[in-house]
Amino acid sequence: MPQFALTHLPTPVLNVPSFQNCFGGSSLPLDSQQLLRQVETILLPQSKVELLDKMPEPAVWHIHTKEYTSSEPLYVDERFLTLVDLEVTDRPHTLPSVPAILKSLKSQLGAEYVWGGNWPEGIPQLLEWYTPSIKDITLRNTWQLKGVDCSGLIYYASQGYTPRNTSSLVHFGHHVPIEGKEIDAIVEEMEELDLIVWAGHVICVLDPETAIESKAGSGVIATSLKQRLSQVMQDRRPLDHYHPIKPSFVIRRWHPDLTE
Repeated sequence: MPQFALTHLPTPVLNVPSFQNCFGGSSLPLDSQQLLRQVETILLPQSKVELLDKMPEPAVWHIHTKEYTSSEPLYVDERFLTLVDLEVTDRPHTLPSVPAILKSLKSQLGAEYVWGGNWPEGIPQLLEWYTPSIKDITLRNTWQLKGVDCSGLIYYASQGYTPRNTSSLVHFGHHVPIEGKEIDAIVEEMEELDLIVWAGHVICVLDPETAIESKAGSGVIATSLKQRLSQVMQDRRPLDHYHPIKPSFVIRRWHPDLTE
């Protein structure tokens, strides 16, 4: 009989079955870019998950959830979960207003880049349940996933309304016609909250002159929209519809208040 649960806290999801190997030592298994690639995402509170298999490591479950699509198996610590019946509804996807999203985006300027991060306040339970023997504040922030990655910034500001990965964001909402246009013409087409996106990264328009993004090594930064677009167009072609093979990008307009 299937078992289901709701997250009662922001819940880290890993692509490996051992939280202890990831968070239980004196250091984190960071890659050459100092990123914790074992982290997939953070499920928001009230996210529904199906419990598939209990892992040998105590408290860890192999799960499935409609909240996050991945080719990798997904694992969570059961201490973040509350068992529920099948009939319990999924987390409501309530979309904030355009001004509220813009305010939330701006509030994250200066936040750290964290791979898989979309809960910038961090998850202190990871420090409590897998206590590190380190004093370095930057590493402790990463330990509790205190920061956001590029799509995680948009996901957080939209309260989980937008897709969590750029591979889905390239098709989300409506396309903005930019194919064959030069930079000035493209900037003229853009509105606040438009996404400059390709499979791998996303940049968000704050206003007619400013872009915001979360970048590895830099964190959440705001830059000149025209200058940032110029950098992107050095390596990628503007297309109306994303092509996964060609080095390209698209612009997606997704908020209902801007697409009506």
